[in-house]
This record gives sequence, structure tokens and C-alpha cells, in this order.
Amino acid sequence: MKLHKRNTYQSGADRMVRDHCWHSSASLDDVHVGDTLRVTNKDTLEVVDWEVTAPPIKLSPKEAEAEWRADPFGAKNADAERNAKGYGFFSHVLRNLRKLKATPPQKPSARFISSEVRGIVWLGDEGKCKSCGSEVNLEFDYIIPVAKGGSNTEKNVEVLCAPCNRSKSSRIR
Repeated sequence: MKLHKRNTYQSGADRMVRDHCWHSSASLDDVHVGDTLRVTNKDTLEVVDWEVTAPPIKLSPKEAEAEWRADPFGAKNADAERNAKGYGFFSHVLRNLRKLKATPPQKPSARFISSEVRGIVWLGDEGKCKSCGSEVNLEFDYIIPVAKGGSNTEKNVEVLCAPCNRSKSSRIR
């Protein structure tokens, strides 16, 4: 067994929690069944260990693009599309990963929202702003702000677009 370390941004970590798979632009030839994939979320510093349960596969360019376009985490973002095109829409894939352990950041702030909570909220809000239904510039927002005693559980987090989130400020709806 071997430990493979990878870094990803929040959207990649959220997608892994939802889909139990890892998409990469780099070949995964050195990854084998039984290995551990340690993924660090660059945005939140959360670390999650995944067990590789199936051999890596390589998608054709068309399959990789279709899979990327079907993904709600970032597929509607022009910058994400430019990056995905540059990387060939991440054609190397590990599927059916098994989550072994999640470790919050060493010093998590009160505002830390785990990948698991973000995934549950994203699916519950259908990847749209809870206020206006927009599908662009989306952010996670606390229904009851942390400064006013709100928690970081899925019952207190919602998806809002940036304009709706800014207009809400620290008010409780």
C-alpha cells in the first residue's frame, strides 16, 4: 500500500464527497487498489483520506468533457471551463473511492464548513441560489450568522449567489 498526496480546491473536494471519485489531468498509473489517496482542500485546509477500491481508468476526450459538463461544481464558471480545457477535462479517474478519515484543519475557524456539509447543502439546494434561483457566483451562507450564534451544520447553511449574499449581510432571514 502506498500513500498518494493530492491537493484540490473546494469544488474538487466537494465533488469527491458527493461522487466518491477523483478526476485528474495527470496519469494515475502509479495508483493501485488498496492505496490511500490523501486529499488536502487548499481552500479550507481540511484533509480527507480515501481508499482506492478500483483501478484507475482513462476517459476519452469526449467522455471526459461530457462528465465535466454534467458536474454541478464549477461547470457554469468560465474560469473553471478555461482551466478544465487546458487540462483536457481531467481524463484520468479513480472511481468508487471509500472515505477512510476526514481531518478538519489544525485550527479550524468557527466559520469552517466541512466538505460533507457543503455537499449535502449543495444537493439540497439543487446547486441554485436559495433566494433568486441563480446558478452563477454561488457561495455558502449561514442562515443564522456565526457571529450571532449560528452553527456550521447543514441545517444552518444555504447556497446563495454573491449579490443575494451581499444584500443579506449579517441579517437573519
